[in-house]
Amino acid sequence: MKHAAYVAMAVFTLIALHSADAPADGAPERQPLVLSEMGILYVGGHEAALTSAQRGRRSAATTQTQTVGQALVHYLIPTEEARAGKSPVVMVPGMGLTSYLYLGTPDGRDGWAQIFARAGHPVYIFDEPNNAIAGFDVNPFSSPQELTAPAFTRWPNETVWRRWGIGPEVGTAFDDSRYPVEKIDQLYASITPVYRAPGAKFGASVKAEALVELLEAIGPATLVLHSASGPTGLEATRMQPDLVNAIVAVEITGRQPMRRTFGTTSRTSHLSACSVITLTSATWPDATRPAELRLV
Repeated sequence: MKHAAYVAMAVFTLIALHSADAPADGAPERQPLVLSEMGILYVGGHEAALTSAQRGRRSAATTQTQTVGQALVHYLIPTEEARAGKSPVVMVPGMGLTSYLYLGTPDGRDGWAQIFARAGHPVYIFDEPNNAIAGFDVNPFSSPQELTAPAFTRWPNETVWRRWGIGPEVGTAFDDSRYPVEKIDQLYASITPVYRAPGAKFGASVKAEALVELLEAIGPATLVLHSASGPTGLEATRMQPDLVNAIVAVEITGRQPMRRTFGTTSRTSHLSACSVITLTSATWPDATRPAELRLV
């Protein structure tokens, strides 16, 4: 438990310190980022047969497949010396958001991914399955037998301004806002549609399965979860608790997923060794001092 709490505190301290020192001019001096590896990979997914409508006339007589349910992962791996003894960190953006959330800021500053990698942590940014950037099953769009149409959800720009806490009205920022509102168009442009299969909810199962596959490949890691990615990370933790060192939950949605994951049943009681730091809009502004953190 002490090790998990230490890992969670170390991860949060990096977040807190680097979110509190944003320069006014948006052009800070930064040290070179030295990595041994950087790239992308895919985890999860399975093959699904294409419908005749998707195959087209020229290939109507042959069986063709597509890969669905996969997750896109960006990774930044520091040098062997720098990462010695450091927990890998897996960052998962919320619904409709992408790896852009962690790879940079709208005004060009380093994102959390670079900050953690510079501190020696191997970083993996996980784009959830069914997000437009990761891909989704196209068959339902041309299958007349489907009784329920597939659906997409996307954040309207006007909703983003208020829901992200930038200001009370679109175009008006709070006096103490640290968001670079002059670059708000970059955030708007980064938001992608999220796909929902016919008759399905925006569930966490297929997403959690892909996340577990990543954790199995890289070993025990710290999860940084934001908003609607909370259920994904918590379900993955429930499925493979030994592969999660700690969780930093940034305004994750719903309380039931947390209760289900860290309940007292025999199936989940061993999760008590996993330390969790929860951040909400009420605690975040004052959460730059470790003494004010709440471990649960």
